Amino acid sequence: MQRLVKYLLSAVFIGHFAILFLYNLPENPLSTQYDGFLQRYTAPWFTQNWSMFAPPARSNLDISLQFITYKQGQADTSVFYEVLSPLYKGNKVTNNKALGRISYYLFNSVYQVYKANNFVYDEVMSIDTLKYDTAKFTKYFYDKIERLADYKEIQHYAEKSFQRMQASEFGVGLDSAKLGFKLVNIAMPDFKDRFDEEAQMANQDVYIWYSRFHRIPPEIVR
Repeated sequence: MQRLVKYLLSAVFIGHFAILFLYNLPENPLSTQYDGFLQRYTAPWFTQNWSMFAPPARSNLDISLQFITYKQGQADTSVFYEVLSPLYKGNKVTNNKALGRISYYLFNSVYQVYKANNFVYDEVMSIDTLKYDTAKFTKYFYDKIERLADYKEIQHYAEKSFQRMQASEFGVGLDSAKLGFKLVNIAMPDFKDRFDEEAQMANQDVYIWYSRFHRIPPEIVR
């Protein structure tokens, strides 16, 4: 019995450190394939970030939600609503732990979708039958991204956001509604331009990606 316990503990430790080793490796096909599992395993207790040594750095990655509502045959498209920046500000002002957790996990989902954008794009560009056919390219690209668990987490958050905002922003008595989002990443400026705002604006590298619109479940729309 004692030997069995030793074997089990050894297996647990080996598995644990193997997961952490894979999590900390530079980006590669294996870690990309199991990225969702690795993030879920490490995020609660074992993740590493700058807050170990200093206040968390500001991120240039953000997401904005947009909604299309339908009422009596009329469609109305909303403005874009920023998500992460208000969460960060709210958490900073109130030190609300719930807001901190929401922003942490939501940012992780946004980051994984951003990474998947680059990975899937490279994958599609390596397939001749897809990269020269715009319709096939688009369908393959979005189908692959939308199957991600992190993409579905963002959808779920957007649906809950619509539910909270509907009465004040869109009114009641809607026939149906759709949601989409915009992912924006602004690359950090070159070190040499850190004090030169004009140079920063001139050399700014901005990545913008738009999701497809998805129907909001009718039980949410009032």
